[in-house]
Amino acid sequence: MKKHLKSTLLMSVSVLGVASIAGYSVLSNAGQRATDTMQVSQAMEITDNQSAIVAQASNNNRLASQLQGKPTIVKIYADWCPACQRLRPVTESLQQQFKGRANFVVFDVTSRSTTQAAEARARELGLGDFLAAHRSQTSTVAVINPSNGQILTQFRYNFNQQDYVNGIERAIERVSARS
Repeated sequence: MKKHLKSTLLMSVSVLGVASIAGYSVLSNAGQRATDTMQVSQAMEITDNQSAIVAQASNNNRLASQLQGKPTIVKIYADWCPACQRLRPVTESLQQQFKGRANFVVFDVTSRSTTQAAEARARELGLGDFLAAHRSQTSTVAVINPSNGQILTQFRYNFNQQDYVNGIERAIERVSARS
């Protein structure tokens, strides 16, 4: 089931450009809903030839000028989320490892006031649509191409630092190749 569901997820993304990482909930190309309640520990990577732009950003799909030139790593966080607490050392280590080579943005959705502040910041950065689509998915980390707002890699409930390192390094190569 897990292997079939993973291939269905990837097929659905390439055919429809639609997928929900939470609970492996996807729409197949026949429009049927496939679900699985397993935790997602794999990354979903969207390649150039799949043309699935999941995150739309403002200003012709570009993120804010201060995010240009480097991949943007966005984390959805809440104090009450145990997975977020477990993920914190991983993302802090990544920030140190990729300092100056990637942008890091954290959207805190712990309470109503922090969520409102996160929404305002997301709009400033051109990530308003991304946050609106993912704010209920705490412990989500996405690597976004700043030039077009496309999600290059997305993780949820993944605590393996090497998976993040690999995804961020691929994104750096991809973004710098287009600059």
